[in-house]
Amino acid sequence: MSLVELPHKTFDQLMSLEELKPADFSSLATVNVRLFRSLVKPYKPQVAPGVFGGHVLAQSSLAAARTAPKEFICHNIHGYFLLPGQRDIPFYYQVEEIRNGSNFLVRQVKVFQNSDTSRLFAAKSICFIAIVSLKRPTPRGSLNHQRHLPDDFKLANVFDSLDDHELAPDVDLPHWQELLKSGKINYSAEYHPIEVRKRNMGSVNDDKKVYERSQIHYFKANEPISNDQNVHV
Repeated sequence: MSLVELPHKTFDQLMSLEELKPADFSSLATVNVRLFRSLVKPYKPQVAPGVFGGHVLAQSSLAAARTAPKEFICHNIHGYFLLPGQRDIPFYYQVEEIRNGSNFLVRQVKVFQNSDTSRLFAAKSICFIAIVSLKRPTPRGSLNHQRHLPDDFKLANVFDSLDDHELAPDVDLPHWQELLKSGKINYSAEYHPIEVRKRNMGSVNDDKKVYERSQIHYFKANEPISNDQNVHV
């Protein structure tokens, strides 16, 4: 199956998944497993060898959530990228039920890609693997983990308008911005439904050691997002 190419895709379209029947794949173990396939071509950063890794991670989280009751929300994911993602063939998400508790669920997600469908679920076809934890919502106010927010991070002290901050490029490095401004390279970004802007932190980070420095990015959806809480996660 080929992926759909959309020149102007919404976030919901970018995250769209189709559930498949594991029994249709003879090479796939079917015990406590559900299978999903991506439908739309993912975003590919200009300078990356593969697709944007966040796409695969986000869809892994969403595929795991599709196997849980609607009230459960993904709150934690640990994953490892094993191979660069390919943009022109679907990602297959194999979700295995690890634990079903009253308030917490655990899922293992293996992500496969292979143009040879007869070898699709071979170990060498795994490009990403993750453990996803989902939890039942807790009463408001029962959890308090927010640390004190330094003044540099407070919205009121940052800018008058979002337009004061440049769009974040594929490569978030100072010399990339310098090359762009000098005209030595061109940046033609593929349309992405999430607008990302970066605050210049030079004045904040100049006198700090590397491990003490901070970055601030601002994210805004360019189109409305569905009410599915796990899509927002």
